[in-house]
Amino acid sequence: MGLAHGRISLCMKNRKLRAFTLLELLVVVTIIAILAAMLLPALAKGKQEAKKSGCLSNLRQWGMSEQMYADDYKGFLPTDGMGDSEDYEGTAPYGTAEDPTAWFNVLPPYWQGAPLSSYVTNRVNPLTGTPTSIIYEYMPFPGGVGSRLWFCPAIQMDTSQAAKQLAAAPEEPPSVGYFGYCQSLDLNKVVGTANASDPMGSTYSPYGAMPRIITLPRPSATVLMFDAAFNPYTEIENGDPIYNNQLPGLRFKSLASRHFTGAVLNFCDGHAAYYKDSYATNGANFSAKLEGLVPDIIWNPAYRAFAGE
Repeated sequence: MGLAHGRISLCMKNRKLRAFTLLELLVVVTIIAILAAMLLPALAKGKQEAKKSGCLSNLRQWGMSEQMYADDYKGFLPTDGMGDSEDYEGTAPYGTAEDPTAWFNVLPPYWQGAPLSSYVTNRVNPLTGTPTSIIYEYMPFPGGVGSRLWFCPAIQMDTSQAAKQLAAAPEEPPSVGYFGYCQSLDLNKVVGTANASDPMGSTYSPYGAMPRIITLPRPSATVLMFDAAFNPYTEIENGDPIYNNQLPGLRFKSLASRHFTGAVLNFCDGHAAYYKDSYATNGANFSAKLEGLVPDIIWNPAYRAFAGE
């Protein structure tokens, strides 16, 4: 009995003293490296999917706000905030951050947010609590002031890039604010006014007389807001990227491609959906500002009516 016990103890002792060989350690490290290489792309994709879902959620919230606004104002849509002169400017307060009819002022209260005009009034750096004249410090900006609903979660731009952008185009500083979501610029084209010599159609006059949702041929296919190109140094989606993020109303040529070369669109019936850019702009004549005849995406109702769509 004692001899057997001694042998067992010796075996256990020898087993305890045994260490991994270098080859075994290399095999373990290699397996871990292979597993990591397999998992990291999946994790990165999952992170991007989460950002896409967040963007979709944001634009759904804007869509719900638009529907509530329309219910309160006899079905009319808010203006795009681009002013009353049809060239991205206007007679103050129209075309400014204090535009009383613009989407960025009339819709936020419906999701308990502050209108853009309130940030102009305050002009305070949230980090220091002191007054500031630097626009990206007091206006909604990614990672800075403002609710997450102002920007797509995938937007990446820091203040050094914002300062560089201001320096690159000092003659055209952002006079309204920074926009990651924009309203479709051609919603105020009058259906029935487009023709061969003016395929885009005419605008409503006076400024502020946007169409009622029920007058649009297909509200569920008509774009209201969309995920727009933001960072002028990393999102080269148009011929003038230096002006990315500075306009509250844009056309399809500034459609973002942050989500797997796609973007999220919000429509006039309130719903939001994700599309690949290649589909959303399929057949578009970018120089003539004429969209492709995509069956479920309408950017300019007047042009599409003229085109028989």
